[in-house]
Amino acid sequence: MANSTPLIKLEDVSAAYGNKTVLHDISLQLLPHHFLGIAGPNGGGKTTLIKLILGLLKPKTGKITYYRDGQACNNLLMGYLPQQTTFDHSFPITVKEVVMSGALNHRPQLHAYNKEEQDKALALLEKVELRHASDTLIGELSGGERQRALLARALMCQPEVLILDEPNTFFDLKARAWMLRELKALQEKCAIIMVSHDMRDLFSVTDHIAYTHRHLHLYETAKTSVSQLEEDILQSNCM
Repeated sequence: MANSTPLIKLEDVSAAYGNKTVLHDISLQLLPHHFLGIAGPNGGGKTTLIKLILGLLKPKTGKITYYRDGQACNNLLMGYLPQQTTFDHSFPITVKEVVMSGALNHRPQLHAYNKEEQDKALALLEKVELRHASDTLIGELSGGERQRALLARALMCQPEVLILDEPNTFFDLKARAWMLRELKALQEKCAIIMVSHDMRDLFSVTDHIAYTHRHLHLYETAKTSVSQLEEDILQSNCM
């Protein structure tokens, strides 16, 4: 991971909620067009790491730096696909409107969406095979369809970093394979961070896996295997 300027650099970062330290002394770099997987047990710090990277949580100690074109900057364009449990499915909004809302953080919020933004939203819905449902209320979609719509939303801002939290939760095997192929293709356009409990999914697409359980252990997927990683986790008492 050396010899290239990162997009995001975490240096000796610790994070806590009150007096409870969730992540301790972690260092990590995300390079341009890098695909990073995040895994770990429940309560091991996966969500906390995502919050740190998104800037939603300040580190207790250590430093997080963002870079653009080799220079430190205040923030990056990030697209975020949350777990579906954080999304209000009953809100009366169409699929197309959900996708367009992905641009809200990067435009005047009181302005109506222009034609370029509407066309872009429709193009993204075409990409995720939901163009036919653009005027459907988001709550009327199946779980897998909602995941596709939220992926399109995350791509609306043309992110430099795309972050996905358990994106395959509601997908069957065919849809899961589709999602992984799409993400691998998207790696040509941006860096990707994906949280997943499924090691085989992570090994099929990622360059590295960050296993978090208070501390962080980084594995290069090309030089290890699922069984080797699981054995190492057990031997190091990380589980």
